[in-house]
Amino acid sequence: EERGRYIHPETWYYKVWNIVVLFFIVYNICVVPFIIAFAEAWDVTMWMSLDYLGDIVLVSDVVMRANFLAHYAGEELVTSTKQIRKKYKSRPYTAMCHVVASAPLEVLVPFVVGEETRKYFGPLQLLSLFRVNKMLRVVDVHRLVPQVEAALHPLGVLPSKNVLRVSKLLLIMFVSAHIFGAFFFLLANILHLGAPGDDDLVSVDDDGDDDSGQLVPA
Repeated sequence: EERGRYIHPETWYYKVWNIVVLFFIVYNICVVPFIIAFAEAWDVTMWMSLDYLGDIVLVSDVVMRANFLAHYAGEELVTSTKQIRKKYKSRPYTAMCHVVASAPLEVLVPFVVGEETRKYFGPLQLLSLFRVNKMLRVVDVHRLVPQVEAALHPLGVLPSKNVLRVSKLLLIMFVSAHIFGAFFFLLANILHLGAPGDDDLVSVDDDGDDDSGQLVPA
C-alpha cells in the first residue's frame, strides 16, 4: 500500500504532545464545571483565550490521530494513511466522542439563550455551560496516562507504582467530588436567585441601615 505522511509513535515530540493533550483534557474536566458554578463576574477574554487554545490543541490531536499517527501491528509499523484511518474508525465510540467534543457549541449562546436564563448566569458561565461537551475527551485519559507515565519514567520523576495507583484513585475521587460540588452549588444558586422577592433584597449594615442610608423597619 502507498505510504503517506505519518507521525512515529516513539518520537519525543509525540510524547510531549501527549502531555500537552492530557493537560488540556484535565483542564476542561476541572475548570468547565468550576466556571459554570462560580465565575459569575470573571473576565471572559482571558479565560476564553485559554479555552480556545486548548480547543486548537484537542482538535489538532483528533486530526493527527485520524490521519497521521502510525501504529504497530505486531512488530510492523503501519504507516499507510488508509490503514491509519481504518484503525481510528475501528473505535466508533471514541471517534464519536471526539467529534462531539470538537463542536463549538458556545456559538449558539446568542441564538438560544433568552433573557430569563441570563438572569441566572454571567457571560462566562453561559459560554462554559455550552462547553460541557469538551469533557467528553475524558475517554482518552485511560490511554494517555500510561503513555505519559512511560514518557516520564526515564527522567526519574515518577514515584513508585503503588504511590501512582493511590494517587490516581485520590485524583478520581477529588475530581468527582469537585464536579458534584460545583453542580449542587449551581443548583442552590439558581434556586436562590429564582426565589420570590429576591430582587427586593437590600444589604444591611451592623447598625440596621441599608446602603441608601434609610432605616430598615424592625
